[in-house]
Amino acid sequence: MKKIKIIVFLFLIMFLVGCSTQSISQSGENTQSGIKEEKNILDKVKDTFSSDINKLETDFNNLNDENTTFFTNVEISKESSDIQMDFVIHPESMSKFILSMFTLGISLRTYEVTTNFDNLKINYLNDENQIIGTMNIPNKAIKDVYESEEKGLENNPYMDAFWELSHIMYDESIPELFPESVAEDLFGGSQSDAQDIAEAMAKEVTHLDLSCGYSDNWDADAEDDGIIYYIEPKSSDGTIVPLEGVVETKVYEMVKTGEWGDYEKGELIHSMSFDLKGNDRLQYFDTWDGYGVKLSWEQINPYMASSSDYGILNVKFTDLESNSFEAKIGDDFYLYGDCQIRES
Repeated sequence: MKKIKIIVFLFLIMFLVGCSTQSISQSGENTQSGIKEEKNILDKVKDTFSSDINKLETDFNNLNDENTTFFTNVEISKESSDIQMDFVIHPESMSKFILSMFTLGISLRTYEVTTNFDNLKINYLNDENQIIGTMNIPNKAIKDVYESEEKGLENNPYMDAFWELSHIMYDESIPELFPESVAEDLFGGSQSDAQDIAEAMAKEVTHLDLSCGYSDNWDADAEDDGIIYYIEPKSSDGTIVPLEGVVETKVYEMVKTGEWGDYEKGELIHSMSFDLKGNDRLQYFDTWDGYGVKLSWEQINPYMASSSDYGILNVKFTDLESNSFEAKIGDDFYLYGDCQIRES
């Protein structure tokens, strides 16, 4: 009986060991099968996206032609659910407008090829592989623009939102976004250095300064005709920036108040408003003096003979984003000769 018990016990041990071995073997087979299946899925996804990359690279390269080169190299990759694109931008295609249009084009084309991403991250690099701008675009932002394109681009809220988003990418401190080659085309033979203007374009205006030049002759006769006053939108470091916007100028007489030659602000004797926008504004600008504006004495309304020949100029400059900057000159009469507003 004891012998039978021992045999049964040994049989049970052998059975359990056999079951355990079989279980381990099946588990190993399942694990290997799972790894193999997972690898096949990953390879399939990778191959699919590789195909998408080839399509995108071909389409993007077709944007370059014999007349225009937007970029010299592009690398496209996918990390998790985000697509990343690194473009080495050609020096003549670095302006904000060109890059915004380029961003819109490649975003829409990417969405046409594949919608399987959460975000599109675009890095723009210069020829030294320094990042000059980065843009992260959610899939939905591109989807909204893509689906609303047929409704037209004007007054399209999705398009407006996309432009707002595109402005976030720009680092205003980087002059490459307004390259020297573009500045040279715009400023040609002006006395300003194109690189200085390119750097000035990238700076933010913090305040406005104002100055008046000496009387000057603008025609063929012998008499002076007026003065040129200089509007200087400046950044925090004192750089004069060719800001775009609307200028309002008001001229006041200086009225004599006593026997000792004291003067104070009198009547408004001249006012004018004009635009400084687009490329046209640049013909009045240089980096030394800012915008030079002629003030003809013929424009000034007649005023009291007892008032000074010098007056007060008040200038308000409102930029395209409705930010206003003001400056005044001539109210301290002891700074004699500030702004001559009629012939002496």
